[in-house]
Amino acid sequence: MSNSPKGTNSPSQLWITTNSPGELSSWVTPLVRLIREARPTVIITIALVPCQYSSGHEYEIASQIPGVSHVLTPSETIRYLIGFKWPHRGERGAVLCLGGDPMYAKGLGWVHDWPVIAYSEHEYGLGFGIKTVLRKSVIGDLMASRIAMRSRSTPEKQIDVVFFTGSRPKQFDVFAPLVVMIARQLHLRKPQLRIALQRSLFIDDERWATFCATQPVDGIQLVTQDSLDTLAHSRLMISLPGTSTAESMYMGTPMMVLVPLNRLDLIQMDGLLGIIGSIPWLGTLLKKLAIMVMKTKNRKVALPNMIARREIVPELVGVLEPDKIAQRILEVLESPETLAEQRREFDRFMATTAAADRIVAELNQWI
Repeated sequence: MSNSPKGTNSPSQLWITTNSPGELSSWVTPLVRLIREARPTVIITIALVPCQYSSGHEYEIASQIPGVSHVLTPSETIRYLIGFKWPHRGERGAVLCLGGDPMYAKGLGWVHDWPVIAYSEHEYGLGFGIKTVLRKSVIGDLMASRIAMRSRSTPEKQIDVVFFTGSRPKQFDVFAPLVVMIARQLHLRKPQLRIALQRSLFIDDERWATFCATQPVDGIQLVTQDSLDTLAHSRLMISLPGTSTAESMYMGTPMMVLVPLNRLDLIQMDGLLGIIGSIPWLGTLLKKLAIMVMKTKNRKVALPNMIARREIVPELVGVLEPDKIAQRILEVLESPETLAEQRREFDRFMATTAAADRIVAELNQWI
């Protein structure tokens, strides 16, 4: 495919395919900002694709990203691909795959005759139909760009422990009540602790209001601000595995990661396994087998541990009891050496915009 100009009489196009909360907040948002700075006139469309990890609120969040011109829901993306009406064919443009099944990005590249650029955290191949694959292991962690683009500051720690309650509704519904029970146990042991619960942008007002009205959250700070601002003001973060663990690492905020095996509905798996995992009975059996494998092979699930290939932050995996988890949290909070050691480990993984800059440089050839 040639990189000769197309459709020079109209602005160039960039279509970004993406899928779920982590990708939208940590990959798409900072990258759109840098692309806009480099190519102010480019028309940016976000094409959401089907995903078992989606929260159902990706469309609303994507529509609020500054610099985005159009957003397609997953069903609209599919209808566009099979509709045989492609108004941008012949214009200059590119497709950028930032999460989800690359099949959709390849399809959009084919119907528009545009190159497909993909960012991948994995080492395995993505198949034919992709012009360039930019791998995390080569260009760096795109997730670090959002943190690197923040202004540098060392604010006062106003929160002793913050619980991230999950960005997917099903996760939130079962994990948030669990962390409230842990928070109550912490208050019983140490009433002066400043405890907060962080709400994800992907949890809608109605679900959040119902949670607040039905849970004993008195004495607990309920936070709805940007998660990075909360991390900057916190001494310790507690969450499920996911994007928040990488954010906490790059922000230099010590953490603990919970994997409650007493709640199999909190466990989500990739690809076909994820689809099968949603089937009653069969899904439960599959998840139990996955847990056995994870325990046998001592697999790490927190992103800092996966990057370091060893445990630098505690992972509490098993049938979790709120009183015992609360005790472990207090042990960490009351150990300046443990907190300082985590921060020293995090210093090895400085947040930079290197990955985002490399992607923008690649796109500059096509848009």
